[in-house]
Amino acid sequence: MYQSVDDPKVIRSNKKPPGFICEAAFFSVTLFLVKIYSDEYFEAISFVTVLLPMMVYFVLAIVM
Repeated sequence: MYQSVDDPKVIRSNKKPPGFICEAAFFSVTLFLVKIYSDEYFEAISFVTVLLPMMVYFVLAIVM
């Protein structure tokens, strides 16, 4: 027999969301697969995901 999803007798454990390591691994695997797919697309994605946030950080560091 199946128990109802809304059954108050069923105690569910609190699960934490994925950590930074999981996100970094997903990001690395995605960039690796993009690199296999196309070099031009990899250069465009790596520019947007790496260099633009660094430029924004440096501009904010200069302003503040």
